[in-house]
Amino acid sequence: MIRKIISSKVFRWGMVSLYAGLIFLGSSMNIQIEEPTFFFYLPYMDKLVHFIEYGIFCTLLCWAISAHLKGNQLRKFILMAIILTSLYGITDE
Repeated sequence: MIRKIISSKVFRWGMVSLYAGLIFLGSSMNIQIEEPTFFFYLPYMDKLVHFIEYGIFCTLLCWAISAHLKGNQLRKFILMAIILTSLYGITDE
């Protein structure tokens, strides 16, 4: 039963939508750090966080898109996921 739910298209796209909402919510918050910790002093830490954040988003998109494609179309859905992730990143920033 659980395996059927997890493999459903609605669940996959729901996870993508939920994560996209979390990205939007996180980027719309205005967080002020009064005393930066070591974590925030590391150079380019924000770039690393964005890379991980959108890497997870791209993985979720690959998983969701793969439910719609038949056969061995690996390159096609990975390319679609990268393009959609890039477009979402551009609109979010």
